[in-house]
Parts: sequence; structure tokens; C-alpha cells
Amino acid sequence: MGKQRRSVTVSAAGKAAAVPDELTVSLGVMVRAATAREALSQANERTRAAIAAFKEGGVEDRDLATAELSIWPDYGESRRVEGYQARNTLSVRLRDIAQAGGLLDTVAGIVGDDVVIQGLDFAVSEPEPVLTRARASAMAAARVKAEELAAAAGARVGKVLTIDERGDAHAPVYAKSARMTMAADSAPIEAGERELEVSVTVSYLLTT
Repeated sequence: MGKQRRSVTVSAAGKAAAVPDELTVSLGVMVRAATAREALSQANERTRAAIAAFKEGGVEDRDLATAELSIWPDYGESRRVEGYQARNTLSVRLRDIAQAGGLLDTVAGIVGDDVVIQGLDFAVSEPEPVLTRARASAMAAARVKAEELAAAAGARVGKVLTIDERGDAHAPVYAKSARMTMAADSAPIEAGERELEVSVTVSYLLTT
């Protein structure tokens, strides 16, 4: 029988951060009117105006999508229908964060009090270089952990036998250096940093 090959398997994580360069805005137009038809008509009219403003500001068709369209009765204290509310929600991807605040202000000025910003989602358009740095960090951490375990067992770390990877994106970590604030008369947009994480499980050959 041959000598049994010894190995050690460790898991480690590596992180890398990047300043987001894209912003997806969930923008709703909410209107209340006496009838369902009137509420829907007004919501559609204001939504078309918002879409036109975004396009005039440089947003392409591919970056504009209807995310939700809904209408419901508005009940008063007597539980009788006193009107209807309609909401049309757009998902808008802005590829120039530096101009996002001014463009949102323009749209809000056109739509008026019926506009509602429902959410902001920052993203890194080219995450692969960031993930490459995270992978290198994860592999370095795995090597250190394996060497510590091998030393405790009176062995040395040899070649890599297997590698399993899992990648994930975590919530933004805000940093002062990454703030991107618009002009004083427009909405301030804080891009922060988005941290990407890669986890690896690595098996190493142990030598004496």
C-alpha cells in the first residue's frame, strides 16, 4: 500500500471595494382623483412627462422600464369610497451619477407633488476587476490559514489540490472620500462604496 496523501482544507473570504458608477432609481407617480379613470389618466400623463424629461436628460430607452402600475379605492372614515389612487412606478438606470441629482430635480419639478422617490440602488457597472482583487485577497487569506494549521501539525503546505469559489455583493459601505454631492440647488446623491466579497474553499497538499 502506498503512503496516504495528507491534505488540509480551509475557507477564507476576500473583499474589495469600488465607487459605484450607476444608479437605478425607483420613481413613482401617485395621483388621487374622484374616479378610477381620472386617476389613471392623470398618473399616465405625469408619467409620460417624467419619461420625456429623463430622455431629454440623456437616459436611453433601454434604461427606462415600467416597474408597477396599480389603482385602488380610497376609503374615508365612513368606509365609503371617496376617490381613487393610481400609481405608476418607473425603474430608471442613470449611468452618470454626477448628473443624477440635477436630473431628478428636473423630473420632480415637471411632475410636481405627485412624484415619489421609492428607492435608490447603486451598482458597479464592471464588477469583474473588483472581484479579481477580492479573489486574490481570499486566496492569500486561505494560504495564511492553511500554513498556520500545517505548522501546528508539524507539516508544510504544498500545492493546491482544489478550489471552490462563491461570490457575493454586500450592501454599500459609505466613505467620506466617495461622496458625490451635486450642486447646492439639486438633490445630494451619496454614492458611497460598494463592497464585493468572494469566499473560497481551498484544499492544499501537506508535505513533511
